[in-house]
Amino acid sequence: MDEPTAGATFYGLSKGLDQKIAVFDFGGGTFDISILQLKADATIEQIAVDGDSECGGSNIDEAIFQRVRKFVESKGDKLDLQKDQAEWMEALDACKQAKEILAHKDTAVINLRVGSHRHSMEITYDQLKDDAAPVIETLRQCCSRALEKAEMNASEIDRIILMGGSSRLRFIPEIVEEIFGKEPVTDTDPDMAVAKGNAILATAYFGKPDSILSIGEYRYLASSIKPSMIAGRDLCVAAITKKSADNHTEYNCPIIPSGAKLPFEAIECFSPIDAQQMTVKVKLIDGMPGELSSNFTPLQQVEVDVQPTSGDENHGRIEFKVTMDTEGMVDIKVRDKVLNKPVPIRFKFHTGLSDSQINDQRNQLVSRHSN
Repeated sequence: MDEPTAGATFYGLSKGLDQKIAVFDFGGGTFDISILQLKADATIEQIAVDGDSECGGSNIDEAIFQRVRKFVESKGDKLDLQKDQAEWMEALDACKQAKEILAHKDTAVINLRVGSHRHSMEITYDQLKDDAAPVIETLRQCCSRALEKAEMNASEIDRIILMGGSSRLRFIPEIVEEIFGKEPVTDTDPDMAVAKGNAILATAYFGKPDSILSIGEYRYLASSIKPSMIAGRDLCVAAITKKSADNHTEYNCPIIPSGAKLPFEAIECFSPIDAQQMTVKVKLIDGMPGELSSNFTPLQQVEVDVQPTSGDENHGRIEFKVTMDTEGMVDIKVRDKVLNKPVPIRFKFHTGLSDSQINDQRNQLVSRHSN
C-alpha cells in the first residue's frame, strides 16, 4: 500500500469520522498528493492522486548548491566535479545540512573547502524560500491538479496530513495553508501513522475476517475495512500519433489512466505503421500522456509477431487486453487480430511494497493467527 493511503487509513479510522483527507507527502526525491474519502463504516476511497516523481528535498539541496557555487566563484575559486569529486560532494552535503538547520532556525552557515582555501557562507530562511520557489510552484500545481481530478474545492478538504522528511521544512505548512485554507494536522506522527496503517490494511487483506481491531478509541471488524484504490500513475504505450513519411516520433498514449479505479480492465487497439511489417515493438512507459516517449526508459519491451496484410485489415488490429489489480499487478495480452498469437506481459506497477515485503507481512500474519 502506498504511504499516503496507509497513513490516512490509520488517521481516519483512529478519529472515527466521515472526512475527506489530503495527504501531502514530500520526500527526499518525490512528491505525492492523495485525496481520500474515509467513512465511519471503515470504507476508504482513494479519490485522486497527483505528484511529481522528480520533485523532492534533493531539488532544494541542488538550488542551495547553485547559490554556493556562485558564492565560491565570487571568491575566485571554483567547485569542479571532474577535478575533485569529494570536494563537490562535501559542498552538496553541507547544503543539505543547512536546509535542515533552516527548518527550525532563521540562519545557517555553510562551511566550504575548495582546494587549499576555506570559505564560510551564511544563508537565511528567506533565501532558502527564494531558492525553493520552483519547487514550491510544482507543489502548488500538483495540489491544484489533484483537486481538479477530485472535482473538489480546497474548502471541501477536512484535514491535511503531512508526510515525508522534507515536509519538516517550515514553509511547507505555510504552503499547505495557502492552498487548502487550513493548517495541516499536528496530532499524529506521520511515520507511525504509515506503519500502523500498513498493519491495519495487511490485517484487512490477509488476516482473519472476524478479527477485532482497536484503533484509537474505536473498534473495527477486519472484514469491514474496505480500501478502494485507484491507479496512481499513467501506464502508457509508445505510439506514433501522426504518421508521416519522415516523422515516426513516438508519444505516450495511456492504456491505464491515472485515477482509474482498481481493479481495472480495458481493451485498447492500435495499428501497425505499415500493413506489410512482420513485427511490432511494444514499449510500456511510466510517464505523462502526450509526452515524448524517448524521454523515458521503458518499463517493459516486447516484440509481437504480426501478419502482413492489406491496408483494409490494418486499422486497429493490434489489441491490448489490460488488467490491473488492487496490488498493482498488471497483466497485458498483446495480439495481432489477424495472426492471433497473444504475447503476455505481467509485472507489478507502482506499489508501495516489494513482493518480498508483501510475502513477509503475509507470513507474519499467518504465523500470528496460527499461534
